[in-house]
Amino acid sequence: MKFKYTTELFLVLCAVGLFALIQVLYGVMTQPYFWDELGVYSGAANHLYQHGLSLLPSAMPDSLSRGHPLFCAFYFALAFKLFGNTPMVAHLAGAAFSIIGLIYLYKLLAIKWPKPYAFIGSLSLFVQPLFLSQTILVLPESLLLVCTLAALYHYLQAQNIACMVWLILALQIKESALVLPIAFMLANAIKHKRLWPKNSWYLGIIPIASFALFIGIQKLQNGYYFYPLHTELASFDGYFIAERWHDFLQFFLFDQGHSMQWLLSLLFISLPYVLKHKPFKLNLQANSISIFIIIVGGLGFMVLNYFLTRYTQYFFILIYLIVFELAYATAIQNKWWLYLYPIALAIIGLWYWNPNQKYTDIDFTYSQHVKTVKACIDELKQTSYNNKTIGMEFPACASYWSSNNGYDIQFKHEMRLIGDSSKAKDYMVFTMPGNLADTAKYQGKIQCVKRFNQGYAAAYLYKVLP
Repeated sequence: MKFKYTTELFLVLCAVGLFALIQVLYGVMTQPYFWDELGVYSGAANHLYQHGLSLLPSAMPDSLSRGHPLFCAFYFALAFKLFGNTPMVAHLAGAAFSIIGLIYLYKLLAIKWPKPYAFIGSLSLFVQPLFLSQTILVLPESLLLVCTLAALYHYLQAQNIACMVWLILALQIKESALVLPIAFMLANAIKHKRLWPKNSWYLGIIPIASFALFIGIQKLQNGYYFYPLHTELASFDGYFIAERWHDFLQFFLFDQGHSMQWLLSLLFISLPYVLKHKPFKLNLQANSISIFIIIVGGLGFMVLNYFLTRYTQYFFILIYLIVFELAYATAIQNKWWLYLYPIALAIIGLWYWNPNQKYTDIDFTYSQHVKTVKACIDELKQTSYNNKTIGMEFPACASYWSSNNGYDIQFKHEMRLIGDSSKAKDYMVFTMPGNLADTAKYQGKIQCVKRFNQGYAAAYLYKVLP
């Protein structure tokens, strides 16, 4: 009997091969935590691992939860319980969850399009640096992306209960997921030409109620609905809205080879007209309007709150789906020509895996920064630094916050923040990216004794002069 899920199995094997490749190239599976991983999310998972798994707001301090729902921390803490509390376990857990998203991405493409095209198309999007570089990290955005793809697939298949489950999960990951049930309810109302179709309970009301329950409990336990630091970042001021919109447009139009990708897309979409073929007929399902609403809602949520490029993942991938729809709708008679389109997208994405120009967490240049910090921490294991006081700032100092961060801290010396004047420092660590510019404050008072370079990144160990 023919195995029903042969294509999905092959897709999983391809993903495993990709993860093995990026481990060989950049060592990302075994690398220590860094920046937001190091400062917040791995710490949150470690807290639940040590103090008990929970989804209740009071289960961890504000400095770790940041007022977010706790499923992200819960998921990684569960992985720690099952397989051990190490960065490699966390990164593999992130990869495993992202493979579920890859399968759903394939299933979304395969709703209308031939399986070979859906297979190649899903892989071509999976290898884009925005998505692949984030898949292994202990951050909520990739988990939200997976839930978005799963919920969208079940919505388009009219599988209301499955869609509801993924929506509830998404809303227990991050507040920006509120865009999803609102989008599905609006699209559903348009489709049925009724304000409240019966399935609105599954597509919106119950998921939103689950989130309302969380923030209600948070108010009782922590004294606020939304974390005050985050609400202060939200702004309706035109200047900040324009600034965030500009940052998004910069990424959308130019970064990671997008200008080439969109020009390529325009070529494929306009090709039938250039060759004077019969104009295409765009056969969008009525439900597909939900994709447009999610994109618009995601953009709106972003420009009114705070912009980091990784925040765009859950709606950015839907822009690709729309372009794929247009490109396939314009397919000329020789269908094989269409397969060149996702292959070309994949090649452009692969080219920008590691541009080696500056720090970012949306391509693999982050591995270089991690390696320099780790090399500096390894240097401090030498006996000559025993009983010394080392001054550090973030991110290097955060490596000392837990013995499970992957930096092999031996604690034979004392780490103090550079700005802490309560104790004199024997050495200071400065990093780039990080606080390297602060060395100007100590001119003539410190001397560089070690330098650790990796591409654009560097870490410097300075001796404090007597």
